[in-house]
Amino acid sequence: MSVSDLLLGGAEAPKESYAFKVLMLFRDTSGSSNFYYTAGIKASGQLDYISEVVDKVTFNSDPNCTYIDYINKGDPKFILSKYALSSPQTTFVDKLLPAGFTRTTQGTITASSSYPQGGQLSNNADYAVLVEAGPTVIRVFKRTGDTFSYLTSLPGIGSTASGFATWSPDGTYLVAYGYLVGCKIFKRSGDTFTQIADLGNRAIIVKFSQQGNYLIMYSPAGQAFGAVMVYKRTGDAFTLAFTSSTVGAIDVVMTPDEKTLIMSNSSQDSNPNSWEVWRDFGSGFVQAAITGLPAYKPASHYNNLAVSLDSSLLISGGHHNIIKINANDFTILGATFDAPATRTGPYGVMTYA
Repeated sequence: MSVSDLLLGGAEAPKESYAFKVLMLFRDTSGSSNFYYTAGIKASGQLDYISEVVDKVTFNSDPNCTYIDYINKGDPKFILSKYALSSPQTTFVDKLLPAGFTRTTQGTITASSSYPQGGQLSNNADYAVLVEAGPTVIRVFKRTGDTFSYLTSLPGIGSTASGFATWSPDGTYLVAYGYLVGCKIFKRSGDTFTQIADLGNRAIIVKFSQQGNYLIMYSPAGQAFGAVMVYKRTGDAFTLAFTSSTVGAIDVVMTPDEKTLIMSNSSQDSNPNSWEVWRDFGSGFVQAAITGLPAYKPASHYNNLAVSLDSSLLISGGHHNIIKINANDFTILGATFDAPATRTGPYGVMTYA
């Protein structure tokens, strides 16, 4: 059964059991459009493309892992697609139906006179947030059925700089951040949002760990910090736990069990420092071995990362590898996977099941 058969509906998608499923972002070979695919990854390391999501005809000139359109992990599942080229710009929401992801007529969010730079859905898609530029405005929407309606606006994070946002897994905390501005944390109580912290660091990647106990932030070199900083959350307090020793992170992931932090930096050669790993062996995080990880990152790809929900597998999009996460090292499983025909990438990978 060919990949094209599966994607075009010529045959049923395979009914195998997958260790986890991911949303993957590819470009067409002309570089004019983005395409999104769902894929299943087996424990053996085999990757199967399951379905092609509706074609996103819009194009982001720099579609790396931090800009991938967002898919929530809870149910129902939606994809937030935020790069429509109109004025004001429209953010689309695609809903997962039995036959695959389909754009719903009700599933659109119209921005203000500005344009959305970043956005995210809460895990159960009860809320969506858009961070708009020029100056930044944080706009929150609430979902009823398939419709997202404007709820409120929050204080911006800077003047004209690009901004992004992320939710904690339980939807209690909303973090808005930007690579030329700061990083604000809001707490949600019902439909009310209150700012509880301003970490002050400029950032291009901010993520919560799966259990919500850690906030992971990458501030680029030349900005406030050139490293990955990990904050431990205790109640509403966020305290810096440790800072990485490398700079230039392209992507960073923490395993859902909150025991391993893996980062890939921007080195595009055989530099052995292309990876950095931190592990908690029971008494706090310490820098650990990178043994078994691919030796370099292909220069033509962003090295986007995703991990399985059971913390056992890592997908390295830049290498096209599935990697076993062992207790003290790593093992590359099977052969590298190919991009779908006429596609290049992936330029983003995100676990959703």
